[in-house]
Amino acid sequence: MQLFINGVRLEVEDTGEKDRVAVLLIPGMAMQLIVWPEAMVHQLHQAGYRVIRLDNRDIGLSQDMAHLPAPNLLWFMLQQKLGLQPQAPYSIQDMANDVLGVLDHLQINQAHLVGVSMGGMIGQRICIGSPQRALSLTSIMSSSGAKGLPGPYWFSTTCLKPDQHHEQQRCQRLARPDPRYAPCFVHAASQSRHTGCTSTCTALCASVGRPGLCPP
Repeated sequence: MQLFINGVRLEVEDTGEKDRVAVLLIPGMAMQLIVWPEAMVHQLHQAGYRVIRLDNRDIGLSQDMAHLPAPNLLWFMLQQKLGLQPQAPYSIQDMANDVLGVLDHLQINQAHLVGVSMGGMIGQRICIGSPQRALSLTSIMSSSGAKGLPGPYWFSTTCLKPDQHHEQQRCQRLARPDPRYAPCFVHAASQSRHTGCTSTCTALCASVGRPGLCPP
């Protein structure tokens, strides 16, 4: 379903049980709500939760932000290196407000938040700014973006590196997407916009190195 939140049209999927505790799944940069495995969503639902997924702004079936100026990512990062604070078209905090707006629209006071990558950062913003709305936060392959944090251990990256055979199989699956989601893939392809991903990337870059709430 399409919801208008903070003046932005967002795509939201909701199992809809008002008597259940909600789990809200927040995708990362350039990820659609279909990134969450159906088996995972099914298991959460079978465990008794109300499961909510969304496309963040500027991706998937949610509204693109083509009316905003398209940023130059290299120039943006250079300004950051020089100690300047360039303005992104929108911020991680804006996307956190989108998520809160979805909860408000669905009349959900509290939810378990699950965020992957940038989605984990969005979840952190919610926990910092509106802690009363989060029952818990599961942050997957994410970070606060604070400077000085250690990188992954070498054996972690080795374990995560796929072998060539599995990588070939994955590419074949991507080349032939699940027909159940074919309309979503077609829509995403027709609506794909380089500036959208760049805008989201600048929002992400603007939050890196700034633990806590970003300035508005």
